[in-house]
Amino acid sequence: MTDLFFNEVFVGNVDNSQDFVNKLKQQRRKGKLSLGLNVSYDEKSNEIYIDTASGRVRRPLVVVEEGKSLLTKEHLKQVEKNELTWEDLTNQGIIEYLDTAEEENALVAQNETELTLEHTHLEISSLLILGLTTALVPYAHCGQSSRLNRGSKAQKQALGLYANNYLVRLDTDANIL
Repeated sequence: MTDLFFNEVFVGNVDNSQDFVNKLKQQRRKGKLSLGLNVSYDEKSNEIYIDTASGRVRRPLVVVEEGKSLLTKEHLKQVEKNELTWEDLTNQGIIEYLDTAEEENALVAQNETELTLEHTHLEISSLLILGLTTALVPYAHCGQSSRLNRGSKAQKQALGLYANNYLVRLDTDANIL
């Protein structure tokens, strides 16, 4: 028996943990469950965690089944022609968002040439591993990693607004770029 937790609250037990997790993922990809749901199985503690809480860090990945990416060249052509949107790709289960807990059970390939039958996901772009601010550093591939780190921190400090509601806040002595 595997303990089942929903948003960190114990809700019951499951007999076949791997089958349960796989069915939940299939239902999410088909759109029958919320796309904001993440499910993970911790083998060491024999526990399943289902999380739908807001504010979790999640990243988009291409779903891989039987060693092949679900994102095909036809999909990419449709995206280029504006016939297909990002939302369409997520609703069709081609791209899904994983949180850190679900990512522990995923095997992510950097590019399609690395795909094997064991892989579960594929990176959309290898630059996404670095994050948005680091990806915005100019000529990132030409310098040392310490320069890339420094440039990333400079990007974070360059934010023009420190809060969305700065006009109605009590602290009116702030400077805005």
